[in-house]
Amino acid sequence: MSLILTLVAVLALTNSLDPEKPYALAQSDVLDRGSFALYWKGVRIGDEQFVIRKERVGTEGRLILAHAELNLKVDGRAMRMRAALEAQGENLAPRRYEA
Repeated sequence: MSLILTLVAVLALTNSLDPEKPYALAQSDVLDRGSFALYWKGVRIGDEQFVIRKERVGTEGRLILAHAELNLKVDGRAMRMRAALEAQGENLAPRRYEA
């Protein structure tokens, strides 16, 4: 169970975005996207795909949307995890988090 909690914590810090989940905002710029393999004690246990976008908004300041999807196989069990984070304003204060 500690592996899952560790992965969730790492995911929360990566600020990633799912390109398949469009948001109802006018325009966005992709800041970063990619994928990488996840290893635990030298064994590959899965992968993560992520996208980070900057949305163009009015007077509320900048809005960053980050989503990720992890596909894991731990102890013979396949798992899919998704997370989303919205951060807004000059200091990018978190507005919403889903996991």
